Amino acid sequence: MRAAIHVRLSRETDETTSPERQRAACDALCEARGWEVVAAEEDIDVSGFSRGLDRPGLQRILTRLAELDVIV
Repeated sequence: MRAAIHVRLSRETDETTSPERQRAACDALCEARGWEVVAAEEDIDVSGFSRGLDRPGLQRILTRLAELDVIV
């Protein structure tokens, strides 16, 4: 299975899960399931609520759906 990883963080602070930790968790999941990571994008300091799907990193992934089996 071909996977894309999308990391999103509303606001990076000391109390939030870092983008690096999110990415590591996604990589670990993909590895555990035997999925090949073919794309990875980040949207940092982008609210998941106020902008809906208007996230540049997610939009780049969505343009590649034909190449993907799963988005993590």
